[in-house]
Amino acid sequence: MAKPDSPFSSFLRAWWPAFVWIGIICVESSDAFSSNNTGDLLYKALSRLFPNINLHDVLILNFIMRKSGHVIGYGILTLLLL
Repeated sequence: MAKPDSPFSSFLRAWWPAFVWIGIICVESSDAFSSNNTGDLLYKALSRLFPNINLHDVLILNFIMRKSGHVIGYGILTLLLL
């Protein structure tokens, strides 16, 4: 016969995905993932693939990717909290 779970273990089993996702959001909100750092990385990667790429275009792409990431990340958090 199975032993009933404690309230704390039931709480953790239900909420651990949301807590982990909040941790990921906190890490991504740090200076290491700032706009300058991600923009530099994106520019280096894209300039190797497309040597004639314009820096302004990369900055616009970086802006769009970052804002899309916010919408997607907080949307996933919303689903996890439901």
